[in-house]
Amino acid sequence: MHKYANNNTSLSLLDVFRVVSDPTRFRIVKLLSEVEWLYVCEIRDILEMPFYAISRHLKELKIGGLVSEEKEGRFVKYSLIKGSSPAETKLWELISVVEDEITHKDRENRKKRLSLRDDSGCSLCENSPQDITFIKDKKRRKP
Repeated sequence: MHKYANNNTSLSLLDVFRVVSDPTRFRIVKLLSEVEWLYVCEIRDILEMPFYAISRHLKELKIGGLVSEEKEGRFVKYSLIKGSSPAETKLWELISVVEDEITHKDRENRKKRLSLRDDSGCSLCENSPQDITFIKDKKRRKP
């Protein structure tokens, strides 16, 4: 049984609210609701948080049945699993309209970060295995 599930085998809408009630997990869900998928390093860079924190929250979202992961070589892509019930549809609509300073900044960071994506995977992580602050470092790096 899912960590967040009640006695049923599937998650109720209340269970979904429990999973996304954490501010970081909400931000991740909001980001994933706006794109088809993101690499874990892209999520880390967009939210400007350490890898271990992002990884922990992605694990909770995966346990909660809200995200799926797909391995692509040494990269991991995450996408949102959207349920099709009327209540879930309303929830995703509600999440899509939430906007504050933090989600606005996340959206701006996402645009900048995704502009650096190439067809071969995560080009920034390919160059450096350490945590990088893509917006600041990319401006400083000269080829």
